[in-house]
Amino acid sequence: MSDKLVDIRRLKELANTNLRKHPKLREIILLDQDQLTPEQYLTKLDIWLKLYTIEKKEDD
Repeated sequence: MSDKLVDIRRLKELANTNLRKHPKLREIILLDQDQLTPEQYLTKLDIWLKLYTIEKKEDD
């Protein structure tokens, strides 16, 4: 396993600022750890994208 971690603190800042219309996605991102393994990040990225799609459809 890799020792490198993906830092998502900047993503959290962006989510907190720019995802007001997507509160579930924003909260999920903000609740995550600040650093993730690459494997965790890729798994969560897939989930985040799916949740974004669901919330975007609800807005339309």
